[in-house]
Amino acid sequence: MLATTACLNGFLTSAGVTPATVFAYWGTVDGGRDLGAWQNTNVWEAPAATGLYAHAVSELVAGQSY
Repeated sequence: MLATTACLNGFLTSAGVTPATVFAYWGTVDGGRDLGAWQNTNVWEAPAATGLYAHAVSELVAGQSY
């Protein structure tokens, strides 16, 4: 992570039987299980393949926890 940017990384090890959709949520407040409470999101629509998923985020505030 740089001062105002970061790269969110994840790895989908199995897509299972049904098509998988991969989501990344982030913000300065933990939205928990309320997906609408998160400030930001990125979605890789089904059918998502197994493997690495990455998303660059910018306009972060230095010193702020996300």
